[in-house]
Amino acid sequence: MKVIRILSLVAFGSFFTANLAPAQTWTLTSAPTNNWAGVAMSADGAKIVAVAGGGSAIGPIYSSTNSGATWISNDAPKLDWIAICSSADGTKLAANIDGGGIWTNSGTSWKQTPSPATGFLPSSIASAADGNTLLAGAFPTYLSTNRGKTWQALPSPNSGGAAGEGVAMSADATVMLVNGDPFLSTNSGMAWFVATNFQTEMRAAAASVDGVKLFAMGDAGVWASMNSGVWWFKETNAPTSSFGSIASSADGTRLILARRFLSAPLYISTNSGLAWTTANVSSNYWSTVATSADGNTLAAAINGGGIWIARTTPAPAVNITPTNGNLKFSWLVPSTNFVLQQSADLSGWTDLTNQPALNLTNLQNEVSLPFSGSGGFYRLKTP
Repeated sequence: MKVIRILSLVAFGSFFTANLAPAQTWTLTSAPTNNWAGVAMSADGAKIVAVAGGGSAIGPIYSSTNSGATWISNDAPKLDWIAICSSADGTKLAANIDGGGIWTNSGTSWKQTPSPATGFLPSSIASAADGNTLLAGAFPTYLSTNRGKTWQALPSPNSGGAAGEGVAMSADATVMLVNGDPFLSTNSGMAWFVATNFQTEMRAAAASVDGVKLFAMGDAGVWASMNSGVWWFKETNAPTSSFGSIASSADGTRLILARRFLSAPLYISTNSGLAWTTANVSSNYWSTVATSADGNTLAAAINGGGIWIARTTPAPAVNITPTNGNLKFSWLVPSTNFVLQQSADLSGWTDLTNQPALNLTNLQNEVSLPFSGSGGFYRLKTP
């Protein structure tokens, strides 16, 4: 079995190695052909959900629990679904309908929330990592902090209202981005401000897990902020499209972009949008994209086609932090299962029985162990 990381417990800190992942290979899944309008996935890339509809069409909701290997139809009614989002663990879902309100599912059945029936827009719903805070884009945009039980309209930044075609938020829902004329909050929606240095209307959005890196896609291309929306700059090498979909890895370095409503390639960036390459898959009417937290599982769906998946082997970095006499090991939740092992002398390894807990504020798997004071070695191993 391939060892991804080996760490000697001599000093506290992090241990990094090069990502040895092979080039991405895209595979058409068994999901049926449909007018796919939205796709979302869990942080580990295992659970994927997609909605069909948009443009006055009606369609189903399909989901996968094995990274797209097999799909099942949900119990949701066939409606004009336009966008969908997921909690980090993939158990709490929310989807909106063009003119038909917002529905949620917590693993049992889909139920319509008491949300307004308004003209929701593509790429227009986002969830915090715990699934409790939801942001749904329309005219105006609506915010819920209790899984859709109640909703409040966001304050209007101008006479046109908060035009929410493309919304995104940090994992803890502290930073929120609503597109149109980009409209931001850095205090969980209590106060809002308008980004002032844009030259075009934005229509799709993505955010890093901490909300520091924000991305907005619109008529003139992709714009980015590296300081939670205080200042933005245009990504000069990014593709342009009036409509589209963009998704970001947890650290904001890996991006995937689709240009909606025209036959075009998928675009990939591994440096926060400074440079882009076309994905190793044919041009098509790609309508929506999603990524795992580590950026190593990607999903892309076609309007009038199928759902494609690309997977590469992750190489997570382990961080060590002393905490109250213990050592806290943490690593970004990977899209492949890893087991934390320990060894006294590198000659034999033992699986640790301590199960990692997912920290929803940073999407890190965390394990705490007592610090004995003696040397030791630790590694993450694929099963």
